[in-house]
Amino acid sequence: MVKLRKEEIEFIKGHINDAEKLLNSNDPNELIEALHDFTVEYLMQDIVNDKVRTAERIIDRIVYED
Repeated sequence: MVKLRKEEIEFIKGHINDAEKLLNSNDPNELIEALHDFTVEYLMQDIVNDKVRTAERIIDRIVYED
């Protein structure tokens, strides 16, 4: 899995349930799914904010820089 930046790890810990488990998992898809679910919660309410953008950037880094 791609090495996450400190600010990305802090974001995950602050916004994603079971963050420690997901960050220590050997399967990056679990973290990607949790981040995706996080964004969907906001998007279903027509909210696109910095939290959504940050989660999407982290997903992109995991997927495209792995």
